[in-house]
Amino acid sequence: MIIMFNFKKVMAMEMTTTEVTLRMLKPSGDLWLTRKTVADGEERIFSKEVYLGTNDSADNWMEVDEDYKSAYEKSQGAQV
Repeated sequence: MIIMFNFKKVMAMEMTTTEVTLRMLKPSGDLWLTRKTVADGEERIFSKEVYLGTNDSADNWMEVDEDYKSAYEKSQGAQV
């Protein structure tokens, strides 16, 4: 029995190092962050910190208090 392998020349891998700047938003005091607009079918998210993606901006986010967050979550629970 003869087994033959067909090996192709493999190019050497190249490794590069890149510095990345992470942009993080944190709300003031006891507030929460949430998106200013939420598309139909998307769930509104509340967070204590948000890392902005490449195409995201702080202008897309707003601070809300606990009362706003609770009222929103209660209204969503009633709709389910």
